[in-house]
Amino acid sequence: MEDAPMPDDREALGVQVQWVIPDNLPTSFVNNATLSFDGAQFFLTLYQVVPPLDEARLAEIRDSKRIKAHAVARFVIPKERMPDIARMVFDFTQQSIPRQQEGENSDGSST
Repeated sequence: MEDAPMPDDREALGVQVQWVIPDNLPTSFVNNATLSFDGAQFFLTLYQVVPPLDEARLAEIRDSKRIKAHAVARFVIPKERMPDIARMVFDFTQQSIPRQQEGENSDGSST
């Protein structure tokens, strides 16, 4: 997996940023997220929603109309850095996921 670089104030100073990913850094599957802002910083919390594994659990979820999303990571991002981070995520997503042709369904069939 290739990491996408983002603009950084330190680069403007002529200092190269060297990313270090420790071997023991946990990797978690996430499929849900929340983002909040307190005026000074953003809080990005990533969650994992595990689908029901059996009929009893599925019935319980249907009855309660809820499914739990368990937080697996929370990040605090300074407001000054958020625009660059958001732009990096958006740009990298646009480059990585091919756009559907107009009039084409997600399965490739035509409408």
